[in-house]
Amino acid sequence: MRANKFVTKAYTQCFMYVKWILFAPFLLIPMHLAAQKTGGAEREIKVITLRDALSMAENANLTLKKSEIDLAAARRAQNYLYAQFFPSISLGASASYGSFGIAKPAVKEPSPSWGIQAGLSLQLSAAIPASMSLVRLAYQSGLLNYENSKKQIEISVSKSFYRLIAGKQNILILRERHSQAEREAALALVSYNNGLMNELNYSRSQLSVQQALYELRRAESAYRQDVDTFIVSIGQDDAIPAAGIEIKLEGEIAIEQYDLDAEELIARFLPSRPDIAAARQAVEKAQLNLAVRRMQNKAPSLSLSSRYSGKPESGYSDSLDFSLSVSVPLDSWIPGTAANQQEWSAEADLQKAKLDLSNTESEARRSIRSFCETLTTSWETITMARKSAQIAGRTYEMSVRAFRDGAAASRTVEDDRQSLASARQNLLVEELNYKLALLDLAQALNTNLFLPSGNAD
Repeated sequence: MRANKFVTKAYTQCFMYVKWILFAPFLLIPMHLAAQKTGGAEREIKVITLRDALSMAENANLTLKKSEIDLAAARRAQNYLYAQFFPSISLGASASYGSFGIAKPAVKEPSPSWGIQAGLSLQLSAAIPASMSLVRLAYQSGLLNYENSKKQIEISVSKSFYRLIAGKQNILILRERHSQAEREAALALVSYNNGLMNELNYSRSQLSVQQALYELRRAESAYRQDVDTFIVSIGQDDAIPAAGIEIKLEGEIAIEQYDLDAEELIARFLPSRPDIAAARQAVEKAQLNLAVRRMQNKAPSLSLSSRYSGKPESGYSDSLDFSLSVSVPLDSWIPGTAANQQEWSAEADLQKAKLDLSNTESEARRSIRSFCETLTTSWETITMARKSAQIAGRTYEMSVRAFRDGAAASRTVEDDRQSLASARQNLLVEELNYKLALLDLAQALNTNLFLPSGNAD
């Protein structure tokens, strides 16, 4: 009997040592990386909120800067819109030195001569008003692209920030699970020393502590890498931890239930969507291009010009000429000519732009309805996840109490602890998904209703 007990004990110890050998490398690697990351010097702590991150991203984003340049160019063109009515002015001078005979000697002696010329011309066409409207439309398109770029940055940075906050909260859950495992192991040690627990169950409690610690260290390492990537994405490369600065993100995933009426949101916000506005501008641009093409190919054009020339040598002589001409194109009236085909092409572009607008509006309505349905379902899931987390917490407390009283096995406590951590993580994931879905809906509506920048327009 003693021999069997000794063999069982030796086998249990060997089993525990083998598990330690297997799990030790996985535990030491993240700890070694963490030691390399932190180093021995005290780091400066830099706190970044979501609004800070948004401001940094806008100041450092190259796409937004290029949009600003394009917008400035379009604004200048609009400010000088009436320059199309400004005439072209030219000024010239000429000089010559007599004439030399080649086959026959020149009758007159060569003499220098010089003169000055000035010209003024103005082209007037019936297509000018439509061309001016195209310039205004180009500025509106540039402004739309700039505002849309800012909105895209806010959505993207907000999503990344909330994912990091969720990662930070997940680390807190894993730390709590590790602390719970340590407390369970302490109780198991007391039971083992008092002969109330065999060595196998005691070894399992110790192994559970190491497994919880390993998952915690792995999550911490992944979180630090994600923070570094996020810092670089908002243009703060100099603030990465390698520079001796510890980044601390400050924020929370605060959610609330919204009573969303998809049809009301569509009626209110659909016209302000960037893709809808861009599609309507494309239709307007196609209409103006067709008008310009027709006016250039069919309407008469007026040309005014004036020229002054003077010759100061041997007594000043000058002349001033005026001209007025009217041109009426005829080839565009003939079917099949190049000018006529240009009109056909412009008409086809207009029809395609109208079809694109209709398709964009249909897709926008579908996406808004889908996001509203997703948010409604997600809130129901959050309600269930919160209830599950409460039940799991209560169950774990009762299991620990029962284990302390000797009425529950250590394996039951471990399973309940894992269930509690999983329930909390599931709740965290559902709350994050709900927050990200709100951001998607804000993007679909082109509104600040669910964004950090403020309320609805």
